Amino acid sequence: MANSNSSEAFHDREVQDLGFVGPDRYDLVRILGGGGPSSDRDSYLLEEYERRDALAQKWYYEDKAAGMRRNLTALVVLGALLIAASFLLPYLF
Repeated sequence: MANSNSSEAFHDREVQDLGFVGPDRYDLVRILGGGGPSSDRDSYLLEEYERRDALAQKWYYEDKAAGMRRNLTALVVLGALLIAASFLLPYLF
């Protein structure tokens, strides 16, 4: 069973990473820690948290896809160079 303090620390770190500070940060940690939204303001904070989290995940996967494309391009270029070198190698010696 997880310790509640580790859960709070995880939520606190996640909330800070998404840019929430001050009272909003502490309210979100309380909401995510198990209390749930208790007012309209809490509901708004939770919606904003979910929106920012979705954007952060979208950016992460877009960046990951861009990195994969760069790696694939580098592999294709390297393969082409190796093939060209294998044909040119007999002429060098």
